[in-house]
Amino acid sequence: MLRLPAQGPAPRGETTSRARAAVLSITGSIVAIGIAAVGLLVVPIAALVVFGPALFDLLR
Repeated sequence: MLRLPAQGPAPRGETTSRARAAVLSITGSIVAIGIAAVGLLVVPIAALVVFGPALFDLLR
């Protein structure tokens, strides 16, 4: 079995850096999901803007 050398607690700066990296990663994922969701709404909104008035006229 491979034995790793004993390591003490991580230095304070390294812990802060890891926490900051984790927060930025999660925030980046949330932003990416938000951009993808907005991208999915572009086509239906554009279709409503283009064809909406004609469709409303047909319903009258």
